[in-house]
Amino acid sequence: MNAPKERELLVMGLEKLLRKQNKIVDDYRALAEILEGIPVGLLLDWVVIEQEAHHTLLINIIHALKQTAQKRSEHGAEAWRRKERQSCAGLKGSERKSRR
Repeated sequence: MNAPKERELLVMGLEKLLRKQNKIVDDYRALAEILEGIPVGLLLDWVVIEQEAHHTLLINIIHALKQTAQKRSEHGAEAWRRKERQSCAGLKGSERKSRR
């Protein structure tokens, strides 16, 4: 498997994980509201806060992976265009030589 495909699968897996974790955090948040005012409610609040920080990190990782993929594809497209221009320039140069 090539690197871009592996990166795409990693992004998809992380996005799926994030969706699942969001559902769990929503449940924790609802439970913390029910248990507000007792120590276990406070602990659940802390779990929610920590999970939100964790989600922010995952979102940043996903974003960075997507940007890397986009930059590489843009770079690849630019490199391809550059090669095409060079080969076209080479053809034009050989045409000029053959006309002489």
